[in-house]
Amino acid sequence: LIVDDNPVNLLVAKKIVTHMGTNVTTAVNGEEAIEMVKRNSYDLVLMDIQMPGIDGHHAAMEIRRLDFKNPIIALSANAYKDDVMKSLNAGMNDHIEKPFTDVQLFEAISKHITDSAD
Repeated sequence: LIVDDNPVNLLVAKKIVTHMGTNVTTAVNGEEAIEMVKRNSYDLVLMDIQMPGIDGHHAAMEIRRLDFKNPIIALSANAYKDDVMKSLNAGMNDHIEKPFTDVQLFEAISKHITDSAD
């Protein structure tokens, strides 16, 4: 599941993840992401942080309350140590700075999918 309110960012992330040979579902905000996790099973969530309404941190916390155990990776333009810690404290497994490269996203996803399969 890829969550981002910016259509261009959503398209870029979707294109990269699709090229990895995966099925991709998208959501445009935190509220929609929470509802989708309630109804569907996902191997991983890529979560934008700054979104109107429920932001990525609060959406991740709510998704964790739903007993979602798979990885959640933050996608954010902010990558200071405090920003990364805030994502991790919200229950996310990683924090990737935007703009990211195909390789950076691939490596993060691969690391966490491999970790969760162990």
